[in-house]
Amino acid sequence: MNGSGLFNQDTLEAIFFEAERLLGKSYGQNTFNCVHFVITVFDKVGIPVPMMDENIQLPVTHNNLGGVILLDIRTKKPGDQRNFTHCGIVHTNGLIHCSRQFGRCVSITPWDKVWQKYELAEL
Repeated sequence: MNGSGLFNQDTLEAIFFEAERLLGKSYGQNTFNCVHFVITVFDKVGIPVPMMDENIQLPVTHNNLGGVILLDIRTKKPGDQRNFTHCGIVHTNGLIHCSRQFGRCVSITPWDKVWQKYELAEL
């Protein structure tokens, strides 16, 4: 097991391989966004991901390598009822995600930059 305890080393490597293959893929709100990215990666690895909605039950921490992290943008509008506004996969070099906030494509963003825009979602 890796330090997170979520996945064995082979599974973790497969998650990173599939996620990194998508680096540079363009963001599209309705065609390929953060949720599409996460589901695509885990589907390729053969790990079912629950629907990304208010009933999602996933570990929310940036310490679980290969795990899904749910975030809220710091400028969330009052009255926004979504439980999270962004998601990605915890990578050894930061957050690997598809975001319109960071390059409008799949990228790896260092944690210090992530925390400038986002905070952990409160589920």
